[in-house]
Amino acid sequence: MVLASYGQNPQTGENLPPKVEHFSTTSNGDILLKIVNDLSRETHRNVYVPLCSFREDLPPGKKGGEADISTVFGLVADLDDDQAHKWPERLPFQPTYVLETSKDRFQAGYIFTDGVAPDAAKPVAVMLQEYSGCDFGTKDLSHVWRIPGTLNYPNKKKVDAGRSPEPQFVTFAKPIGDSVDFEELKNILEQWHSQKIERQRKSQEKHQKPKNGTKPFQFDGDINHLPVKPGTKDFILSGAPVGQRSEAIQTVLNALVYSNLDDGQIFSIFNSYPIGEKYSGQKSPVQWLQPQIKKARSYVTEKATAERTTGKETIQEPWGDIVSIEDREPSKFDPSSFPGVVGEMARAISEETETPFEMSAGLILSVLATACQGRFMIEVKEGYREPLNLWVVVALEPANRKSSTLTACTRPLTRWENEKRITMEPEISHAKVVRSLQESRLKSLRAKYGKAKPGKLDEIQEEIFTLENELEPIPVAPQIWSQDVTPEHLGTLMGINNERMTVLSAEGGIFDILGGRYSNGIPNLDLFLQGHAGDPVRVDRGSREPVNLENPCLSLGLSPQPDVLKGMASKPGFRGRGLLARPLYLLPQSNLGYRTLDTVPIPKDLDSQYERVVHSLLDITSPENERGESCPYILKLSHGAYKEWSAFYHVTEEGLRDGGQFEFIRGWAGKLPGAAARIAGLLHCAENIDQPWTKQVSLETMQSALDIAAVFSNHALIAFDLMGADEGMDKARKVWCWIRRKGFSSFKKRDCFDALKGTFPRMADIEDPVKILTERNYIRPQIKETGGRPSIICHVNPIFMKEG
Repeated sequence: MVLASYGQNPQTGENLPPKVEHFSTTSNGDILLKIVNDLSRETHRNVYVPLCSFREDLPPGKKGGEADISTVFGLVADLDDDQAHKWPERLPFQPTYVLETSKDRFQAGYIFTDGVAPDAAKPVAVMLQEYSGCDFGTKDLSHVWRIPGTLNYPNKKKVDAGRSPEPQFVTFAKPIGDSVDFEELKNILEQWHSQKIERQRKSQEKHQKPKNGTKPFQFDGDINHLPVKPGTKDFILSGAPVGQRSEAIQTVLNALVYSNLDDGQIFSIFNSYPIGEKYSGQKSPVQWLQPQIKKARSYVTEKATAERTTGKETIQEPWGDIVSIEDREPSKFDPSSFPGVVGEMARAISEETETPFEMSAGLILSVLATACQGRFMIEVKEGYREPLNLWVVVALEPANRKSSTLTACTRPLTRWENEKRITMEPEISHAKVVRSLQESRLKSLRAKYGKAKPGKLDEIQEEIFTLENELEPIPVAPQIWSQDVTPEHLGTLMGINNERMTVLSAEGGIFDILGGRYSNGIPNLDLFLQGHAGDPVRVDRGSREPVNLENPCLSLGLSPQPDVLKGMASKPGFRGRGLLARPLYLLPQSNLGYRTLDTVPIPKDLDSQYERVVHSLLDITSPENERGESCPYILKLSHGAYKEWSAFYHVTEEGLRDGGQFEFIRGWAGKLPGAAARIAGLLHCAENIDQPWTKQVSLETMQSALDIAAVFSNHALIAFDLMGADEGMDKARKVWCWIRRKGFSSFKKRDCFDALKGTFPRMADIEDPVKILTERNYIRPQIKETGGRPSIICHVNPIFMKEG
């Protein structure tokens, strides 16, 4: 192990002599702490430690580099820019600890459960740096890091930039928590990196197509191999001339982008060569350079497009296939897929509230899941079972009577809870009285024990022990659903309610809670993820009672606004940990603007029948196994039902292939056959409320479930488009609406800007939408020389003119 310390006098710029100490990994911790304290007391001296061990023959006084590392114990994301305070959003998932090294500057450490070989850790370090956009020291496995409790002394450069010369304590922004599994961190980053590479590949195919059949240049890391002009290479190797820095930097960036380099390679060049002198001197280098790269990419794309024109008339090369920017149209449930009372009630609620049938039907599925979860499992085939809990998320804009719909759907749950509470009130009251008397007796005995003579102590003590063991337990009325609940309290609720719970809400606040609203931005997903799958939960957080759940069952029935879905993909861990892959999404078309108030209330007899279905299922008591433990009833498929499900499974599986309909939502679609089986189990129970385990799930029920699942798959594609959408796509649609409304066959970019200034305050803001429409073959820009500043004319794809 290595302990390193460096420093600089901020007034004179004179460096302190470095001090590097070597220790065995088995050294006494107290000795290490003493040396750290002694070093940190020296004015201007900063003390650091790397998260690795080095070869035993490392020369004395040497810190060692990556080639000298024997084992890596962890990685650190060094967040030292203006956005560092957003570290919870920038990390792949919760780190082991976070240090605030100075005001609003952070180092987030991932300590591994086991040591890792440097060759395995290096690519993960590189991906962590790219994912978080942090300083490049993160990629250096031998880099040294701050130690909590020490002082952070600024150097002359930082003081000259405005920082106070006074040292600041290095403190915990997030206390030390659990170590992380290296493979989990690696898998999350590799998945992200693969998606990034694929996006870059597709972008390069669109913007940098090879000419005359030649392959595009691939940078191998050697600056001498770059296909750039000698003058541009001189800028890279010698730096930009004084007075021409901005122009030289943009020239270099244009050349690097044109040479097919990605952002990471460009950052590396600017970090390693004199051209990056201005870049490295910025307060936030990455944030400073990123817009310059974006500008270069826009310039290169526009230039490539212009090269296909003569200057007056566009060369009539064929237009490519149109890649639609239009939103997918959501499909609708066939009401007949919801049999019996369930379907009738969903239709009645939809008609009374004048809301989409999909909303009431989806929320009723959550109600059925609440009644069936933990009581039943469906056995698809031997060795494969699914629990019957569901996560349903119905996204609709405000004013769509979501609260009224949710209330009507969940009324049987509320009534059942109220009935149980009223029934148990005498028992609870009696238990409270008995318990109060017992506690009074205990209080008296404890007071008596304190005054008793030695000979009486054993007798009083024995009576206290006996009474404590006989304390009357106070029954708790069952609770089967909650609204907004923290993960910590959810575990407690599930522990006292047979390990089952449902979160029901007309909003999406639960996602903010999961994202860390009450935990300093640290997502807390484990209980929710395990509650969906039914995996055992073991949580001991020290200050709270331990949570031990063997077969947790958690359902969701939510109706948030679509903007909530948009924000979900950006929440740390939601995508990488698989949270987004679990809900069944519905985004039905709103009835706003078409409501009449000419409605019919829900028939009372139908309301009673629906309530009977839900209450009958809730009243079923789970059987016990040979150990006296509660276990679910098993629902089995008929032969025809299994064959139908199996065919659905194989069609879905093919959709997961490259180019398949589920290529970009594999995580979600991979769970779709299991969700279909769960839906079949719920429909079966709703149709057979008296001992549903005594009948097989029929072919007809399975077909209905698969029809419902197919609609969910259509809405999932829309939901993930929404979650992955950016402002550029939304703005491209606004530009296209303007084009279509005016009926243009061509238009000037300046005219578009003038017409849409409310959306685009600056001319530069229109670049992204025009670029998107160009990439998708809606329009084709052409630079027209006018003798002065060139004018950009955008031609509209003729196919749209034929459509009228």
